Parts: sequence; C-alpha cells; structure tokens
Amino acid sequence: MQVSEQNQTTGYKILNLKYPGLWEDKNGQLYKGKTPIKSSFLISKDIAGYLSDHDITYQRIVAIFLNNQLIDTNINKQIELTSIVREKVLKHGQDYHNIIKIDSHKYYIDYSPLKDKAGNNIGVWMVGVPFSIVKDIMGEIFLIITIILVLSIIVIQFALSEMLNRLLFRPLSHIIDKTRLIASGDLTTKVELDREDEMGNLAQEINIMTKELKQMVKNINCMNQDIYISSQDLNCISEQTTVLIEGISSSTEEVTVSIETVNNNTADISNEVSNVNYYIQRGLKRMNAIQGNMDNIIRSSRKSIDIIKTLEQTSDDIKNVTDIIAHIAEQTNLLSLNASIEAARASYTIDGSGRTSGGDYGRGFVVVAEEIRNLSVETQDSVDNIGNNIEGLILCINDAVKIINHNNQQIEKEVVNINECKDFFEQISIKIDRINKQVKNIVESNKDLLSEIEEIVMIKEEEDKSAHSILECSNKLNNFVKKLNTLVNKFKV
Repeated sequence: MQVSEQNQTTGYKILNLKYPGLWEDKNGQLYKGKTPIKSSFLISKDIAGYLSDHDITYQRIVAIFLNNQLIDTNINKQIELTSIVREKVLKHGQDYHNIIKIDSHKYYIDYSPLKDKAGNNIGVWMVGVPFSIVKDIMGEIFLIITIILVLSIIVIQFALSEMLNRLLFRPLSHIIDKTRLIASGDLTTKVELDREDEMGNLAQEINIMTKELKQMVKNINCMNQDIYISSQDLNCISEQTTVLIEGISSSTEEVTVSIETVNNNTADISNEVSNVNYYIQRGLKRMNAIQGNMDNIIRSSRKSIDIIKTLEQTSDDIKNVTDIIAHIAEQTNLLSLNASIEAARASYTIDGSGRTSGGDYGRGFVVVAEEIRNLSVETQDSVDNIGNNIEGLILCINDAVKIINHNNQQIEKEVVNINECKDFFEQISIKIDRINKQVKNIVESNKDLLSEIEEIVMIKEEEDKSAHSILECSNKLNNFVKKLNTLVNKFKV
C-alpha cells in the first residue's frame, strides 16, 4: 500500500510540473490550468510512463475522472468508480485505498479527490500498482533486514561478550572467591573492588554484611553467657515451682474430702427435711379434707335447720287448720242442738181442735241431729288431740333447732381451730421449704466450690506439666547454648 501511495504522490507531482494550474470543470470539460484533459489518454499514458518500468508486468495504472466519469487513462479498459469510492472520495473528499483485479492481475489502487478553486470535489485522481511489484519489493526489504539483523547480532554478541567479561564475570569471580572465604568462617575477609557501578555496590554491601555478621557473632558470644546463666536460674525456679505445686495438691485434696463430707451430711439433712415436709403436706391434705367435711356438715345442719323451720311453719299452718276445724265442730254442735230443738217441736203438732199429736218426721230429724252432735263431739276430740300433738311436735322442733345451733357453734369453733392448725402447718411447711432451699444452696455452693477446686487441680496439673516442660526447655536451652558456642567458635573475628 505504501508503494501505491508513493506512486500516486509522485505521479501527481509530475502532473503538476507538466500541467500547472488548478482543476476546473468548464461546462462538462475537465481542465488542469489551461490544459484540457481530453479523452485522448495521452496525459495518463505520459504520467504512467514516468512511473512504470519497461517490463509490461510492472505497468502502473493512471486514470482521471470528472465526477464519476472516466476522462483519461493509460489502459484500454473501462474503469468505473465503486459506490464506496464515490462516497469516500467524491462526497467526503477523503483518500481511499483498495485492491482491484484487471485482466487477472491484482492492483493496489489509491484514490484522491480533485478539487477546484472553491475546494469542491469535481473528480478523482487514481493510481494503481501491480501486486507483484509489492511482493518483490517486500521480499527485497525482508532480505536486507535479515542480513542487517544477522550482522548486528554477531557484532552485538562479540561486544557483549567482551563487555561482560570486563564488567561482570571477572569482578563476579573475585566476589565469589571472597564470599567463599566468608562462608568458611573467616570474617576478617574484605572484598576490595574500586568501582561505582552495581558490582561496586555489591562489594560494599558484602563488606557491610561481613562487618555486621562479625558484630553479630560477638554479640552471640556475649548472649550465650547470659542465656546459660538464665537457664540455670530457670532450673531452680522450675524445681521450686514443682515443690509448691505438690503442696497445693495435698491441700486441695484435703479440702475436697472435707467438702464431700459436708455434701453428704447436707444431703442427709435435705432428705430428712424432705420427708418431714412430705408428712406435713399429707397432714395439710387431711386437714383440708376435715375442713371440707366440717363445711359440708355445717351446710347440712344449716339446711336441716331450714327444713325444721319449714316444718315448724307447716305445723303452725296445721294448727291454724285444726283451730278452724274446732271452730267448725263447735258451730256444728250448736247447729245440732238447734236441730234437736226444732226436731222436738216438730214431733208434736196441734190440730184444729187445739190438741197436740206426735209426728214421724220430727222423730227422724231428732235422730239426724243426734248423729251430727256425736260427729261434732268426736271431731272436737280429734282436733284437741291433733293440737296437743302439734304443740308437742313444735316443742321437739324447737329443742332440735337449739341442739343443731349449739352443734353448729361447736363445729364452727373446731373449724377455726383447724384453720389455725392449718396455718401453723403451712408456716412450718414454708419454713421447711426455706431450710430445704438453703440446704440445697449449700450443696450447690459446695458443688461449685468442688468444681473450682477441680479446676484448681487441673490448673495445678497443667502447671506441673508446664514446670516439667520448662525444665526440659531449660535443659534443651543449655544444650543449644553449647552447640551455638561450638558453631560461633568456628568464626574468625
């Protein structure tokens, strides 16, 4: 593509030199300055001759368009502008590149707009380069670049080898020799390299490291003595701690036995208190039952009193009835007496001559009156007996009411006593519950205390293990100090 662009630029410069002036569209005729671009194809062939070689294979294509109409070209082929070329070049005034095929040959084509004095796009300048030229040129360029790269690599390799030997390998070998001496334990070794590059910096850093390592070895020698003394002190402390832990262990065992004894005693007390509370609860239940029975008896006796009072009222009503019956019997007796008198009068009649004589009707009426009188007498006697019985019954009822009221009073007093006893038992039960709770609290406290003692024992065991571990660590530390001294003594400071 660059080859076709160069040919387009070169061809356009040749065109400007041979045909100076601006492009102009005069009534459908394209002019370059004063020269008309006619359809004789002479201008395009002239320009193409400057660009092309003698070999027809490498012939360039030159064409000039007025708008989208071919005006001049150097080949005997009708060339048309595609829609995208018209869009890009004629409409928007942009350069455009593409590849076209003419007579089975591929060409790189470059299009440029032709502008008039006002800057309007009035045509197209087209230059094409055969694809084969580009391939040949690219092959030559690639060959030249390859040769240059190979020669450059050889020269650079030789220069780098010499420079690396002088700047890197010889100083590095010197530094390695010195570091081997330092690694063998000779800390008096010093790397002498008078340079200010990276190798010089490396030599200085190695010397600084050697100096610090030398000081560190001296400090380790001093610290070994301190560590040895500290480990001896640690052994003594560990032994004393072991003795102290054994004393704590025996004391905690004695406290544990005492607490277990207290727990057993409090458990027995708690059981006895629970038994007493059980019997008290049973007594309260029985007293509640007795109280319920007493209440039922009082309710029954009060109901009996109500019934007796009703019976007394009924007796009064019967007495009233007997009084009425007695009054009726008395009136009946009077009536029978009057009936007897009238019957006697009816027994003797006076005739017309003034003489009296007895009658059958009077005698019958006397018999009936006698019977009524007898019935009245008997009724009066029965009423009197009933009245006497009712009065005796009322007296008995009054006596029964008095006795029941007296019994109710006694029962109510006993209920009061039972309630007081119930209150006493309830207070005793509350006290026993409090005692039981306190005993349980004591047991729980003892359990907590026992748990804490167990934790203390566990801590003691851990401390015992720690003490043994400290002792072992102290022994290991002593051995380590000895080994460290052996290693440090290998260095020459």
